[in-house]
Amino acid sequence: MDGYTVSVFLNYNIFDGFLRETSIAQAQIELLKQKELLTHLKFNLSSQLESVLNSINSLKAQIRAQELSVKFAEESLHLSKERYRLGIATQLEVLYAVSNYNSALLSLYLLYYQYNSSLALLERLIR
Repeated sequence: MDGYTVSVFLNYNIFDGFLRETSIAQAQIELLKQKELLTHLKFNLSSQLESVLNSINSLKAQIRAQELSVKFAEESLHLSKERYRLGIATQLEVLYAVSNYNSALLSLYLLYYQYNSSLALLERLIR
């Protein structure tokens, strides 16, 4: 006699030892941690952005003042050279004026560097 045999195997855990609830609770805790990290990151970026903007505004004012200082040092150098040419001033006075002019120019270039560095940082923050 030919017959067929059919068997069905069913495996289902009736009690998993609260594994599912534990996994859900851990996932919810991880979600809260990630939300807290996101809030912290937003706050840090906002703080950095505000700091960079304040720095840029301050550097603009410093650059304007230093540009005036360079103009005055240049004029002083010109006057010292003219006084030396006329025999009224000494060579030391001219060298002192050159030194002041170079110092003012160096300070201006340093401010330009700081300003451009701040602009680069701002660009990185807003991208």
